[in-house]
Amino acid sequence: HVLSSLYIVRSDENHVVKQCCAQVWKAVVQNTPRTLKELLPALMERLISSLASTNREKQRVAARCVGDLVGKLGERVMPELMPIFMNTLSTGDAHVREGVCIGLAELINATTKDLLAMYLDDLIPAIQQAIIDDVESVRSSASLVVALLYNAVGPRATSDIVTWLLAQLMESDVEEHGHLFLNGLEQLVAKQPGAVLPLVLKQLSKKPEDGWTVTQVRGLSVLSVVPDGHTFHRHLSDTLPIIFAAAAEGDEELQAVALESAGRLVARVEQHGLPLLAEELVKAVKDDESASKRAVGARLMDQFFENTSLDVVPVLQDVLRAILPVALADEDEETMAAGMKALNSIVKKCSKEVLCSYLGDIR
Repeated sequence: HVLSSLYIVRSDENHVVKQCCAQVWKAVVQNTPRTLKELLPALMERLISSLASTNREKQRVAARCVGDLVGKLGERVMPELMPIFMNTLSTGDAHVREGVCIGLAELINATTKDLLAMYLDDLIPAIQQAIIDDVESVRSSASLVVALLYNAVGPRATSDIVTWLLAQLMESDVEEHGHLFLNGLEQLVAKQPGAVLPLVLKQLSKKPEDGWTVTQVRGLSVLSVVPDGHTFHRHLSDTLPIIFAAAAEGDEELQAVALESAGRLVARVEQHGLPLLAEELVKAVKDDESASKRAVGARLMDQFFENTSLDVVPVLQDVLRAILPVALADEDEETMAAGMKALNSIVKKCSKEVLCSYLGDIR
């Protein structure tokens, strides 16, 4: 235990402490690789304990030590190291699971592509479970591991994990734990939108034989966590029409979920993406074939204008021309009521001076 602690402190953040520990280590250890292999069980126990600590400095020191250990011993230590990590990831408490993910991140940074590829089949199932963990910090750390694996060994790690998540979401009995799969998917989309979004959109935009599902519609709203605004806005046309269609065809529960999911997307829209949003809303409220779709479009329009802080004047003419016929003369009473509510929200949002310039459209 003394030697294990000494080796860990060699990775301390304080340069003087590191230097002193390195000198002591050299004085008492003649063969570092052989000693480390003998110390490994005790060393890993200490490392995992430190990685699971709520003290961030201890976590960072332990993580650097893992990287140093793998960097020095490489393939000689991986056969012993990986089973310890994998077993602990599936059996430890939340702090331990997060700590193992932090350690794995350092391990990935320190080892070679070929060595990682050898252990990928063991690593992926463990990360799959970590990415749907019920603790957010574990999911976040696991998603970082996936991103690092993607950089280290290519798209296989990401595609395998995302494909598995999407398959679980499409299962009929996923409702009880569906939020965990959605949370994991959000973490991956936020960290790797370029690699993950195409897989998500391809899978979730397909209508199942039994019709749209609640988790499928919620899954489309993960687009809202994409960090880059341009990427987010570019994919509005890939998601909102599907959500509108699901709401129009579904029961009351699915309609409510669809509006909630669409609301998440709408709330994420920035000023430069407003014309793209308005285009999708106008298409929905002008749909000649589906009163339900017009109603959903009107409800979402109402929700947007009631809550937005964006400058809506640039899209006001197109929106008014689309909503007025629905609000004043739609053949479906429920749709007309939704349209009138949306029109009222638009009127409240805009000043009289702004609205006066659109009297010609109203007439």
